[in-house]
Amino acid sequence: MSNSSDTGLKRAFSLDLWAQAAHDLRQPIQSLLLLTQVMADTQDQLKRQQTARTMEDALVRLQAMLDELVGLGRLEAELDGQKMAPCSLSDIAATAVREVAAAAAERTVSIVCTIAPVAVTSHARLLEKVVAALVLNALHFGIGQDIRIDYRPAGDAHRIEIAFEGSPVSTPQQRLAFIELRSLDGQSPMRIVPGLGFIRQLSGLIGCAIECATLSKQRQRLCLVLPSRGSVNEPI
Repeated sequence: MSNSSDTGLKRAFSLDLWAQAAHDLRQPIQSLLLLTQVMADTQDQLKRQQTARTMEDALVRLQAMLDELVGLGRLEAELDGQKMAPCSLSDIAATAVREVAAAAAERTVSIVCTIAPVAVTSHARLLEKVVAALVLNALHFGIGQDIRIDYRPAGDAHRIEIAFEGSPVSTPQQRLAFIELRSLDGQSPMRIVPGLGFIRQLSGLIGCAIECATLSKQRQRLCLVLPSRGSVNEPI
């Protein structure tokens, strides 16, 4: 594919992501607008307190999405330079697993990671963020009791593969800017997680790609593909 085609495709993906993000941002804003009217019309103190907590949760979700978008925007504008450095894929995966451990434990989902200490030159912090977000998406879309994280070399690329039980991830689901990882106890605020559209845009900034595949009727796979010579040729 030519450079001009690559540029056009990346721009299309970027525009699609920002359109998806705008849709996601409208939802908590609309909820807040409705709740302000409820608050104004409610005299019962207990109901006002409950409404206030719901409004606070909506504001926290909105802030989380804005923070993620600001971070991505700064990366796209090259305002936050990320330096490449040698790193281990097993260390990247281990850090990501620790980050998502609480969410997995709440759902009684075990995470089995079998990645060897393969060395790459890339952006460790962003790779950790991408891998953790992919695992959280597997938790969101999955219905099983285990998630496997494996490594597989493929020609001139490294593949971090995340397999889980669930239905195939649809095309609209693959475009999502954000997903809401709900707490099972019904008390804790839901967690805002970058969706696959957001992850695809972020990983593209460091020269990586995201793939979704159906392995069997109930087994799905999300995959991060890294070039073997490192994520990008120069720091972003």
